[in-house]
Amino acid sequence: YVDELPEEDVLDTIRATAGGGEPRRRGSTEHFRGEEFDLDGIRTEISFVTVARVEWRLEQLRDRPEEVDEAIQKVHLGILEGLPLHGSDLVDEWRTRLRDYPDSLRRHTIERHWSFLPLWYYGHAIELRDAELWRLDALLDGAFNLLRVLAALNRLYFACAEFKRMRALVAQMTVAPPDLPERLESLFRVEPAAAAGELG
Repeated sequence: YVDELPEEDVLDTIRATAGGGEPRRRGSTEHFRGEEFDLDGIRTEISFVTVARVEWRLEQLRDRPEEVDEAIQKVHLGILEGLPLHGSDLVDEWRTRLRDYPDSLRRHTIERHWSFLPLWYYGHAIELRDAELWRLDALLDGAFNLLRVLAALNRLYFACAEFKRMRALVAQMTVAPPDLPERLESLFRVEPAAAAGELG
């Protein structure tokens, strides 16, 4: 997080000094500059974001929750979970503001994602129509929507992209069905009728 974005050659210097390969992906806007490259076989990212942009995002979180998509929530998670190497006072201030999860975001998230295809009703029709991929897609949508709703109920930020550490997320929830991770994963291992009933 910087007051002003560095020039492109600063990224080149950092990458070369670290011994990284050629960048695979670069991005640049008026508020962001970054790249991704391999370093001894490990995907490595360097990202610079302006402090002003983070402040704007924090105001957006409070005032315009309908604009706070999961990509933005992933950035918020990075602030909450990351290890500050410098400027921890500023990061601590941001964390305090992020932990005050707004009621407006909670309501917006629940209303947006309380959506489930009732497979327990359509199961036979899906089977007759040879629509297994559609069924699996509906199960996956249902599982993710359930996690989104539960995260919001528990005032936790959620990002579906590259979703990992489900058990750590669920462990933070005070409101959740019992054995949630195992039950969600089982949806894709049992017969269609049983999966539909469990999702219901």
